[in-house]
Amino acid sequence: MDENIKSSYYSILPAVVRYDKDLTDKAKLLYSEITCLCNKEGYCFATNNYFANLYNCTPRAIQFTISKLQEKGYIKMEYEFEGKEVKKRYIYPYLDLSKGGIVKNLNTPSEKSKGGIVK
Repeated sequence: MDENIKSSYYSILPAVVRYDKDLTDKAKLLYSEITCLCNKEGYCFATNNYFANLYNCTPRAIQFTISKLQEKGYIKMEYEFEGKEVKKRYIYPYLDLSKGGIVKNLNTPSEKSKGGIVK
């Protein structure tokens, strides 16, 4: 990913993440950025260095924040290996319902429109 280009996609910050008192504001912003970068491919592959440059902090701080988001069940990580070395990292926004994730609301307009007009 080009370090000088910032994404123009929208980001999402669900209430469960936004109001989590265990997360710092930077963690919430990072989660939002991850959702933004997922708009193109369905996953985020940005490096810790990319995020560190974007938010003016250290890659170690990003690593800690990503670990916290993963521990809380807000993101899911997958790795592609080349031998014992990580070739590519995939980050997915993931709201684990057992850890307070979002319950699907069937009364949203998009859900209502799937079945036609309700009498």
